[in-house]
Amino acid sequence: MSGTRPGRDIQQIQGAASVNQTFYVSRSDGPSVYGYLDTGRASATDLTVRTNGGVVRGTEDLSYARTGGRRLLWSLGEYAVDDQDRGTRPRSPYNSRYVYAIRL
Repeated sequence: MSGTRPGRDIQQIQGAASVNQTFYVSRSDGPSVYGYLDTGRASATDLTVRTNGGVVRGTEDLSYARTGGRRLLWSLGEYAVDDQDRGTRPRSPYNSRYVYAIRL
């Protein structure tokens, strides 16, 4: 985790989920830049957000699932695997995208 940003707006939101009073927000910044996963806790008087970069480019929606004792946050990438760093036109005949889980 890096950078605490109390009271700041979160922009370019693609997805959000809340798990046990912690919220998770995915943010995207186009096909050439890795996305961000912001986590935070809100109280009646303060909002503290921590940013953890390194999720796929074009990260999208978030979904939470508890499976086999694991707590997983699921997401997917907006761009086809072959489009990474090359623009937004699909180059893959199947328009394959990343689908991934983050263990909480």
